[in-house]
Amino acid sequence: MSVPQTSSNAKKQCIKDITFRLNCMMSWDLFVYIKEKYKNDQSVYSTGHVLDPALEVSAIFGRQLLEFLKIKKKENKLIEYTGRKIDDITIDFLYSAAFPIQDILVQKNESDLVQLIKVADKATAHFTLTHTTDNEFISMQNARFVIYELILNYIPDLNKDEIRWEKRDEYPDAIMQW
Repeated sequence: MSVPQTSSNAKKQCIKDITFRLNCMMSWDLFVYIKEKYKNDQSVYSTGHVLDPALEVSAIFGRQLLEFLKIKKKENKLIEYTGRKIDDITIDFLYSAAFPIQDILVQKNESDLVQLIKVADKATAHFTLTHTTDNEFISMQNARFVIYELILNYIPDLNKDEIRWEKRDEYPDAIMQW
């Protein structure tokens, strides 16, 4: 991501990008929520062609949001991420006093967050022999909700009306058309 010229424009673009990534990360949970709400076997949400890619995307965007929050994995622990390149954006680009890695929510859920990063690194971003286990899938769901809460807590400028999970009860089912 390139950094826009003015700080006002840069902040607006960052907030827009965070909202997009948050929506992508929560898409699998939203689709499953809609599927269970309507209990429609003909829905596109009852098939893997929508749910499978959404699950893969959730790991990648979850990892990106954690890096934005300055949280990275090293072995089986979370460490502070400082960015690799000059144009990497972390939370301190927007807010100088934010330290999400020290949040009690991160500390209580460290193993789930580590698992999500592992899945993103090994099973989603790269084609490896490391397979995601059933326990890791369960762990990923908790991790997504932890990341979701962290983003809402640390990014006060988000417009919640643009966050799909916040409006999950307003979405209709999608009927499969042949």
